[in-house]
Amino acid sequence: MCRTGIVYARSIDGDVLTFGVEGSLIYNSLVMYDRETDSLWSQFLGEAVDGPRRGTKLEFVPSQIVTWGAWMKEHPSTLFLSTGGSSRPFDSYDEYYGDPDMIGANGETYVDNRFGTKETVLGVAIGQDARAYSFGDLNRSMLINDALGGMEIVVVYEQQSNVAAVFARIVAGRALTFFQADEPLHIIDEETNSVCNKLDGRAISGPLEGEQLTMVPSFQLFWFAWSDFYPDTSIYGE
Repeated sequence: MCRTGIVYARSIDGDVLTFGVEGSLIYNSLVMYDRETDSLWSQFLGEAVDGPRRGTKLEFVPSQIVTWGAWMKEHPSTLFLSTGGSSRPFDSYDEYYGDPDMIGANGETYVDNRFGTKETVLGVAIGQDARAYSFGDLNRSMLINDALGGMEIVVVYEQQSNVAAVFARIVAGRALTFFQADEPLHIIDEETNSVCNKLDGRAISGPLEGEQLTMVPSFQLFWFAWSDFYPDTSIYGE
């Protein structure tokens, strides 16, 4: 219902957990359980909310929601995991995505009219601070140099490949300022003129070649879902 994809490491203190879908929702977001302790986990928060592991957080693994073509262009040796799922050529949630009156399974917990209820935003939370970026703003500029929660960040976007990511823009103790390269999936920093890839933040040419920007957790999701979890969120440009 949140329309987001997240990857977490499932090893905690040497124990490897096996997860299943519990069946309930928290703010319209999936609840998981681990088979080892029967603790309940919020998919969105990556945190155990009930059971023996309550308060334990899963380690975020950097990942992207991106078109297959864009990913293969940069990583041609990628292996594809088939789960044996449906081969239907359509998304069974298309009707839900397109109907502004269908709000999750339980409706909104917190109503915030700064965006349309089902407008898709890129949400970022660092420390106690949260911010939402509209895809309209991101599409116009393709990158935004910003600061949030005491961290210097760069928010990048590329419409055709659906790349939307956030990176810390500190390298070797220095804050870099980026601008868009001619290649849509590349950015360049003003300080060293090095070129970085939007997919993984890796510097592919210039003095910083081989360095990699640290990806910050971010989420492509409906505005109602983001504002439910972060009612005090700011909006970029507000």
